[in-house]
Amino acid sequence: IQVCDNKAYIVNSSAGTIQIVDLNTGDHKEFSLGSSPEFCVVVSANEVYVDLYYDGQILKLDTTVAESQNPIVDTLTLPSGSGLSAYNGSSSGYARPWTMRKIGGNLFVALNNLDSSFSPAGPNLAAVVDLSTFTVSKVIAGAGQNMANVYYSSSLNSDDVFLLSSGAYYSNAGLVEI
Repeated sequence: IQVCDNKAYIVNSSAGTIQIVDLNTGDHKEFSLGSSPEFCVVVSANEVYVDLYYDGQILKLDTTVAESQNPIVDTLTLPSGSGLSAYNGSSSGYARPWTMRKIGGNLFVALNNLDSSFSPAGPNLAAVVDLSTFTVSKVIAGAGQNMANVYYSSSLNSDDVFLLSSGAYYSNAGLVEI
């Protein structure tokens, strides 16, 4: 759930929707988005970004449109296969966007780098999306597996971005990288 301008933006992964609820009036609308939306970043009502986990995509939405209209303004397909870092020279990885964070004019997207059986195909990754062009400007490879989150704090007086990895699902090896 993200809140912006007295509206709650609720992503429902199992239903494949985003619901917008006006916190003052209780009015709401719901839009169907596709395969497994996981997270949203709300810049304004007409600039909302939602990741689609199974499709490896980021959607740019304008949620000011009527519920009967399509809110999708643009779609960005994330790199996969040879566009990702891989283990053992494999090129079978799929970018699975997990969480996102807007930092300056960029959207940092935490990516699980998984093969078709959802096993790690390579190290965790973060895609940096330039919001002015809505393109991937770079992909940052980490040392861990299963990227869990991207964190940034302006209070640290630093430009460091923290990449948090949950580790392999069958181990206890989490990791924080700067």
